[in-house]
Amino acid sequence: MKDGIVRFTGHTKRALCHSWVNVLLVFVPVGIAVQAAGLNPGLVFAMNAIAIIPLAGLLSHATECVASRLGDTVGALINVTFGNAVELIIFM
Repeated sequence: MKDGIVRFTGHTKRALCHSWVNVLLVFVPVGIAVQAAGLNPGLVFAMNAIAIIPLAGLLSHATECVASRLGDTVGALINVTFGNAVELIIFM
């Protein structure tokens, strides 16, 4: 059990430290707090728009890691499927 926790912590640290843009992950809870406080909807949108930048990077990193383990065909399918997820979320 302890090995699993150590391995999970290492993977999480590598994923979060993968890029300097991940510093913007601070805006994820900020956006939730601003919404919960009932502040200006423009401010809520701005906080969440900033928060989605590192989340898009993490999604890209995750799909690349999964694709590298599953092979070219399935990996390409995963990249195509999740590659435009952020754009679809913003569009809705």
